[in-house]
Amino acid sequence: MLVGCALLLTVFLFSNVVLAADKFAAVPEALQQMVNSSEIPGAAALVATKDKVLHLSAVGQSDLATGRKMKTDDVFWIASMSKPMTSVAVAMLADDGKLSFDEPLQFTQDADGLKVWFPSEKPCDYV
Repeated sequence: MLVGCALLLTVFLFSNVVLAADKFAAVPEALQQMVNSSEIPGAAALVATKDKVLHLSAVGQSDLATGRKMKTDDVFWIASMSKPMTSVAVAMLADDGKLSFDEPLQFTQDADGLKVWFPSEKPCDYV
């Protein structure tokens, strides 16, 4: 299965900003222009507050080989995006007063004997 490199656009609004869902009507149009110009094969977009989803849409294709259309619940390979997502989550916890950037890190688990599976290896029962 050949999967094209797609765009996952996720925006979470952290403040108490009140926005109408129709403010995001141009999002799928803008993403469709990127698909039409072959910049990306497809995209899914989400704009949300902590209380509700303000916009959710999908355009283009998620599988170029089969022509499968992008859906809002498609799964994306986010690769190195775990670091920025983790840093945002940590900043949110700091903003809520649940941790401090000034405190030293404390590890709760000993890393000795930790096993990590690499895709180039044979399947194993640990990750």
